[in-house]
Amino acid sequence: DQPPFDRSPLDGYALRSADLTGANREHPAVLEVVDTVYAGDEARISVGPGQAVQIMTGAMLPPGCDCVVPQEDTDRGDPVSVFVSLKPFQNYICQGEDYRKGVRLLEKGTRLDAAALGVLAGAGLTEVEVYRRPRVGLLTTGDEVVSPGTPLPAGKIYGSNQMLLAARLAELGFETETAHQGDNPAAVAEAM
Repeated sequence: DQPPFDRSPLDGYALRSADLTGANREHPAVLEVVDTVYAGDEARISVGPGQAVQIMTGAMLPPGCDCVVPQEDTDRGDPVSVFVSLKPFQNYICQGEDYRKGVRLLEKGTRLDAAALGVLAGAGLTEVEVYRRPRVGLLTTGDEVVSPGTPLPAGKIYGSNQMLLAARLAELGFETETAHQGDNPAAVAEAM
């Protein structure tokens, strides 16, 4: 599952929404802070009535809580005064909310770009079966063609087609092997 546990989407306080009924700036809910959970920590203490756990973005939510109050809606004290009411599961990311174990993450034939690799890494995958990148042999011909960067003799032209086509094939994901031959049919046949 991703995420692999219920987690907080923000810095604040994990608590029970029932403890916030009617809370506002004039009449805050005042709760005992029983623990702090940082991202990467395991939540070990259950949240009971009248209690809150200070929590950081991405941290595991403790048992017993059903919402997270942003720290900006509190006085950040201990005990903490909460100035808003929340509904159950507000500011609460449930285990498997992004995807559940066994679901297909990418369709067959998906190109492995940065986003696709991020999805795979998020699932803990380091290897997947892929199709080999297609390989293309690109042969240009012509006695009149010289390589860019060399002196241009009279009657000759620079070979731009090979660079253009090789670059475009690379953009499309092909492995490209290039070669150039003059107009000799035997040399062209051998190069192919």
